[in-house]
Amino acid sequence: MKLQNIRVTKYKCVNDSNEFEVEAKATCLVGKNESGKTTLLHALSKLNSYDPAVAQYSDLEFPRISMTDFENFADAHPLWTKWELTPADNAAIAQVLGPSTQHLKHVAIRKNYRNKVSVDFEQAFDEAEIIKYLLQKSNLPAEEIATLQTAQDVADLLRIVSTRPDPVKVSFAAVQSAFANKNVKEVAAAIVVARLPKFAYFSEYLRMPGQLSLDALTQHIQNPA
Repeated sequence: MKLQNIRVTKYKCVNDSNEFEVEAKATCLVGKNESGKTTLLHALSKLNSYDPAVAQYSDLEFPRISMTDFENFADAHPLWTKWELTPADNAAIAQVLGPSTQHLKHVAIRKNYRNKVSVDFEQAFDEAEIIKYLLQKSNLPAEEIATLQTAQDVADLLRIVSTRPDPVKVSFAAVQSAFANKNVKEVAAAIVVARLPKFAYFSEYLRMPGQLSLDALTQHIQNPA
């Protein structure tokens, strides 16, 4: 997954950063002291921080000045991001939902003050093609597949499967487990969220010694203990 755009709103001192692009190689935030540069980085790092201790948005980070404007401020999204899916991401989704999902290119991922992550796909899902893929994987007899093809969507397919004999139920056990009362979008969203990169925020830069004794290095290599 490649991060492309970010927007931070109602987070600490930032009312609205407006949407800005993340460059492919490096993005520099330039501004005066106390202008909110570090705040933007903090907001982004909380999307999927490697450190659970700093991975959650806190109610105290919501701007006090805006508190009266939001009756349910916990539903506000301090972070919005847009991502480009890579071929590996598409392959992971297609493994579960079939090749018809290969057209998925971009997703928007948000996180609110309840620390709930939401995923929005720009392209729609073709459930008819997804059902066809799931039926092909089932290896059921043609007459059984014909019965199941009447399903309107995947939820309806699994409902029909639940009324069929045990061999049919067994063939769809993995599908039932993958969906677990989730719809197609929710299943794809779970795959995307699981593939989010980890973020690390740090503000200390320790200098390495500028000189190194080759004799000492040689001795260390020969006697590492």
